[in-house]
Amino acid sequence: MSQPHLLNMHKARFQKFINSHPSIQNPSQEPYSFNNLSEIEFLELSTDVFDEINRRNANDAAPSERIYFLPVVEEFYPLRNQARQKMATISDDKFVLMVRNVLSEVEARLNETVEFCDSEGTVALLDGSSTIGCESVSTIGDFGSDGD
Repeated sequence: MSQPHLLNMHKARFQKFINSHPSIQNPSQEPYSFNNLSEIEFLELSTDVFDEINRRNANDAAPSERIYFLPVVEEFYPLRNQARQKMATISDDKFVLMVRNVLSEVEARLNETVEFCDSEGTVALLDGSSTIGCESVSTIGDFGSDGD
């Protein structure tokens, strides 16, 4: 799956998560910038936040089958696995703010990557390497077990 497609999938999930927590207000502080992360590092962070949202949604849907933190993935380096598990300790308020910050960076990076969505439903990438269907990006359905 291409990076823009993954980021669009993450973007849809992040927006849905933020919208499901309307009582948590926008932060008064400056948002954190992820500009210093490479494309791969940011994609890993975005994926980990995406997975944590799915874990939290699964816990809300089935509290009796609680998952306390994201499982260790043997292919990941130890520090990444530790960070994935530490996300479970972040309060809902702070996690929503983190998701907002990551979403802002996803949107910024997508704006740098996607050139246009034409009338035929194709997204043309600036590097010309590939295209993906607009409809598959904009109508992404459920990604987790939250049953929406």
